[in-house]
Amino acid sequence: MDTNLFHRGVDSRITTELENRRLGKTRIRAASFDVQEQERNGKFFPSAQRQAWVKIYDHLGNLFLAYGWDVFNELNEKYVLPNGTERLAYRLDTLETGIAGDYGSLRNFKLAFTINIRQPEENDTQFNDIFTKAVNAFQIGKKICIQYGYKNIYEGYNKDVNHSPWNTDDIGGFKAGTLGVDDAEGKEITGEIFTVVKPEFTVASLNKIMFSISGVGPGAQIGEKNISDSFDFRPLAKSNPGMYKVEGDKQPTFITNYDLDDDEGRFAPVHNIIDWIDFDVQSRIRAYEKDDTDDDFETENGVGTVGDYQPPPIDPTGDYGNVGFVVFKFDEEYYTNPLQIDAEDQGDAYAYYVTLQYLTWLFNWSLQPRGIPPAATDAQREQKKKEGSKDYYKYLIQCDKETSRADLAFADRVGDDFTGDITYVPSADPLSVIFNYGSYTTDPSRASTYGAVMKSYNWWYGIAGAAIGTVGSVASLGIGSVAAVGIGAVIASAGYQDNLENIISFSSNEPDDDQVHDALNTASTFGIQDKLSMKPKIGNLSNILINRDCIAGIFDEMGALKRTKEKEDEEVGKVTVEKFFKKLFEIIKSASGGTIQLKAIEDPDNTDPFINKLLIVNENAPPADEEIKVPVFNKNDGSVIEMSLKSKIPKAMQVAAATQGDSNIEDIENQENPSDNVTENEAEANPATIASEKDGLVKNKFAASNVKSFSALLSKFVNRENSFSETKVNRKLTRFPLTMTLIIQGITGFKFGDTITSKMLPPKYKEEIINSGYQTDIIFTVTKVTQMIRGNSWTTTLDTVMRFAPGTKTIKLTKKD
Repeated sequence: MDTNLFHRGVDSRITTELENRRLGKTRIRAASFDVQEQERNGKFFPSAQRQAWVKIYDHLGNLFLAYGWDVFNELNEKYVLPNGTERLAYRLDTLETGIAGDYGSLRNFKLAFTINIRQPEENDTQFNDIFTKAVNAFQIGKKICIQYGYKNIYEGYNKDVNHSPWNTDDIGGFKAGTLGVDDAEGKEITGEIFTVVKPEFTVASLNKIMFSISGVGPGAQIGEKNISDSFDFRPLAKSNPGMYKVEGDKQPTFITNYDLDDDEGRFAPVHNIIDWIDFDVQSRIRAYEKDDTDDDFETENGVGTVGDYQPPPIDPTGDYGNVGFVVFKFDEEYYTNPLQIDAEDQGDAYAYYVTLQYLTWLFNWSLQPRGIPPAATDAQREQKKKEGSKDYYKYLIQCDKETSRADLAFADRVGDDFTGDITYVPSADPLSVIFNYGSYTTDPSRASTYGAVMKSYNWWYGIAGAAIGTVGSVASLGIGSVAAVGIGAVIASAGYQDNLENIISFSSNEPDDDQVHDALNTASTFGIQDKLSMKPKIGNLSNILINRDCIAGIFDEMGALKRTKEKEDEEVGKVTVEKFFKKLFEIIKSASGGTIQLKAIEDPDNTDPFINKLLIVNENAPPADEEIKVPVFNKNDGSVIEMSLKSKIPKAMQVAAATQGDSNIEDIENQENPSDNVTENEAEANPATIASEKDGLVKNKFAASNVKSFSALLSKFVNRENSFSETKVNRKLTRFPLTMTLIIQGITGFKFGDTITSKMLPPKYKEEIINSGYQTDIIFTVTKVTQMIRGNSWTTTLDTVMRFAPGTKTIKLTKKD
């Protein structure tokens, strides 16, 4: 990825083609200003030709329909009229292909064609063959191959962008698929591959039978993979024999309950990812044997480890340095969870947290197809494919500091001045997920530590006070009984004192206090927190800590923890990768006040035919520092046919306007001192109120109501930062969000996440930042690409959503001069 999936540069082949069109070099369109100027100067005489063509192959490799080029007529099926005249059997009406769905994960097509010949009143073998061929070519579940493009009619023709991908060896997102069969000349048929889902036809009149065919493209299989299915964990356990103990060829086993006797089924085999987490944590923090299972799960305050995990065979060179876990000890008053693994009479509860990369690492082991070894070569997978295997892919989920990033540091300021203080976003739901930002000495806001000032009582004060109150009634003391009781009460009440109690604490600056220790003894007491840190400057979201019981809760909610130990073959609910991540990411989003919006999406740049690859990306991720060139569309630029802009006004603002309330929209052009216009609610969202809310969260034992209110407060806090300019510090929304739809002359290669913009923006949306590589601070992310061929016309439609250009949200952590 050039920058990240939501601020990515457009492929250079596209930008070059768009520039050539503007200059009139491609003859795609002759109406641009630059072309007209050249024509007036006698330098260029454009041709208006831009004929589109199409080829469609059925699953057997037969050419069903060719259209748009005179030479294609000889390739098409023909119908001979009674008078001997030949007529093409099929007429193309429209062809539409595109990427859509959730973040470009779905490819689809729609095809409309007509048998435009008179139906015979009696049986006609020729007509029946033509009709049957059309029906057979588009059977449900069968693959088809579609090719399309412009005629090669101008010098410098670029096939990569002026027709659909053909070359299976091409790179950069233009890669073609293969139908798996050869054409009549023995060449492999490649292009855009789709599977027919919905074939329909209509007898419209005596002379017309209309076919409407639609379907989807392959490549989204990983989202439907079942992660609750039983898996052979022996290869994974044996990948690190020095750490994991397994008996012979048996599945690894873990302790199910520390208070059970040995003969009551204490040990159980690992058969799902929840069991594996238990087995892994137990293996690393205690060398358990059957003769020591009566020992409690004592870890002092806790244990952590990160790294030292074997990469999965499908990705042996991948970066898995953030695979790890941490264990915290809770008082049972604070932590009760029916899904936890612990003693029945626990007293103390232990909660395991694994990193987000730990989960993806575990999935990268367990998602692989059962019939093909993970380390199988591409040639072996190709053979499986030829044998008819439906699952011959390698499945890979990528989550690392380069892919999953966030900007989670917020600078505090007073008026127009930055104070230099930094506030990190804590988790509003620490019993589910924790955002760890570093060690005690480098964490000013203590975002990863959850404690509160509690009232503690020293009983010796009470005893002393009671004694004085009693003895005071004796005359020999020289004080009256009433006074003595009063002094005793004062002494007794002094027994109450403030005491900071850390419920979740990585470390303390007091060496005698409870600590989180490194199970591998490769880091200091404080260092383990640094190793598990999300590191604000990098924004490494692969180190988000996720409670093992939270993961189990998602499985249980979807019916996947119902298998009993006595019936290991019992049916359990299916949990797909897509459903699991959707639920988990909702929890993370809520806990972060909307700051972290993770998505699991198909990698749009993946060109490996045997890899199904997901990326864990943050919709709010900051862009990379390097400049990217953004295509700027304008009227008569040689490409644009139509452009539409629509404002998406939030419902709350619509209601406010309708009721004549505060619409929360400012006139930025006439703003004198925007920092004075802070509403009462917005003023509440500051570091002090975050600390107070965090304190209340602990005092109320992480109650659901406190989690909800804390999440709302974090949302206010992170949204108060102005979205487009550090010089305009007003917390109010200054411009409506927009969506832009562009219809341009046909071009291929645009992918989800590509960044474009337009000169045709309203004045309020124009704030040039050319020095950062952008022409405006308003950019648009491509979310949907549609190719449409109708008649001799090929058009491309880009659906987009508005975003702010990189650099315009940057907050310098220095005071203003």
